[in-house]
Amino acid sequence: MRKSVTHHKACNGAGVTLFTHPLEGVGKAESVVRAANVTRRKESDVAIVQTNEDGNVALAPILGWDWDDVFGYLGLCANGFEHTYSDMRDVIDTYREATGECVIASSDEEDAKASKPCQSRFGCWNCLQVKDDRSMDQMVQEPQHAYMKPLARFRTFLKNTFYDLSRRTWVGRTIDENGYIRFAVDGYSPPMLQELLKYALTIDIEERESAARLGIAPRYQIVSLEALFAICASWSSQGFSRPFEGLRIYSEIEKGASYPVPDVPEFPKVPIPPARYIKVGKGWNAGIDWQYTGLRDPMIEAIGFGGNGCIGHRQIFSKGEPRIIMDVNTGPEFSIDPEGAALFMMFEMERYVEEWHGSNARKALAMEGHHVAGVEYRTYVSYGFLSVAKGQEAKVDEILRTAVDH
Repeated sequence: MRKSVTHHKACNGAGVTLFTHPLEGVGKAESVVRAANVTRRKESDVAIVQTNEDGNVALAPILGWDWDDVFGYLGLCANGFEHTYSDMRDVIDTYREATGECVIASSDEEDAKASKPCQSRFGCWNCLQVKDDRSMDQMVQEPQHAYMKPLARFRTFLKNTFYDLSRRTWVGRTIDENGYIRFAVDGYSPPMLQELLKYALTIDIEERESAARLGIAPRYQIVSLEALFAICASWSSQGFSRPFEGLRIYSEIEKGASYPVPDVPEFPKVPIPPARYIKVGKGWNAGIDWQYTGLRDPMIEAIGFGGNGCIGHRQIFSKGEPRIIMDVNTGPEFSIDPEGAALFMMFEMERYVEEWHGSNARKALAMEGHHVAGVEYRTYVSYGFLSVAKGQEAKVDEILRTAVDH
């Protein structure tokens, strides 16, 4: 369980102390792991202590409380015996809705004797750390939480297909020093990723329409605009689909297509086959073509004044090899600029989708000398709304080159 506003952390800078109040608490009784972590950090319920090398400090006032202490205190607050900023009714109602009953809200002596009746845990709606999220399944039966039923269905689909190995990729990309790649169960396959995107975008648009009918803002969104373009960029860099497949799916759903989450039986747990290794050679960079793949765009490079293109190109060194890449925008981390992405979606998306998926779509293997893998990623880079993490240009270039030959 997470206790609210009971674990106070602060960043103690030079001459300045700024306290914040995260909505979480910590107690040694929660778990053996939690007890070990707070002991290692030397946290205290009576003194503010520094917890790490960054100078962060913490105060954990309920560190020594157990379940009975926590829920007993909530009951005192709810009945007016403790004067606090809140009567904690919302907390009690949340636990009642997640379990169907709550010892604090009950007057039945037998319920009061139950062991830890309010131990529901709350976290990310799509987390599979717990196989069956009984708290969520119970909550969505309450009228005020029924709008989250699509999220519960999505999670159930993820759970029921977890051991379906046909929905996974198998072939690795990294070539070891002996020229082998790994063949083993890995992340979701491209068809599965596309399937999940269809379900998520359908849920989003249905929530948007439902909220509009109620005259309120959407209560959740699974795939934001930035997330959509990040997904598309990732698919492109891995060579998972034809260019702009993600935007094609988005456009299709915006125009009325619907993909409800299916009700599929739970796939039985199966043993994971051991990894195998396949000889492929020394590397992906065989031949001359690799010089014009990756984060380099020869068309932009060729048509620009003086050969520099509209965004420019520059030289880097990747594993000792000189490489020409586009002069990409960089930042502290990979990011999508929401304003630039919105403009692209408004003025360019339909053109690119039609170009690659319309009645006169380009051939699947190449576009005027361009390899398909990386076309979409390089397009976003050239428009300037995709920023690569600073210092990771060579790594991105390598991933894009690998996708071409994979």
